[in-house]
Amino acid sequence: MLLNRVDFDVLTLGQVGVLVLLAGIPLVGLYKILHNLFLHPLRSYPGPLLARATLFPSAYHAIKGDFYLWLSSAHHEYGPTVRLAPNGLSFTDPAGWNDIYNAKPQLPKAQFSFPPRQEGTGEGILMATDEMHARLRRLIGPGFSGRAIEEMEPVLQQKTSLLVEGLRDAGNQGEVPLNMQDWAQFVVTDIIGVLAMGVEFECLEKRDIISGPAYLIPPSKR
Repeated sequence: MLLNRVDFDVLTLGQVGVLVLLAGIPLVGLYKILHNLFLHPLRSYPGPLLARATLFPSAYHAIKGDFYLWLSSAHHEYGPTVRLAPNGLSFTDPAGWNDIYNAKPQLPKAQFSFPPRQEGTGEGILMATDEMHARLRRLIGPGFSGRAIEEMEPVLQQKTSLLVEGLRDAGNQGEVPLNMQDWAQFVVTDIIGVLAMGVEFECLEKRDIISGPAYLIPPSKR
């Protein structure tokens, strides 16, 4: 009996750490949920209850592929500013542009906006630091002036019209599902070909992306 009692006590002490860990995980999770709902700096913004508490709803809809539908439904129910994650807000009001991009001091980007850069690639303007962003903006700014946009407008209108016509034809007036990723590549490649290189790739007419990139690869290697 004494041996059995000692074995029981030893096993119990050995399991204390596991029991504390198992009990602590849900307690920490509960604390995080309550903090997000009642103590978080964004607690006053409206949104779906579960989305305000955890990341599960946004992750679920992103994986499911209907995030845009969920986003639209949330804005329809809660208004132009919606809290769709514990640390995330979604805006549809144009005033949000001033609040986000014209804030003084400037609002810092979240860390996930700066993913590791692949070796041999440059620093793109969307993920650039403030200093690099200013430099890149000075370089590309003239291409987005009012005069430059007016000169590009005929090309944009032509390619957009071809895109709409192609979608109507290939989709049988909306009856046949289409892969919009392919069509986005068609129109973007055609527009860039004309504006940047003066070349007509005709991806929209051929409904084929191969002719565009295949033309670009050899010059890019030289």
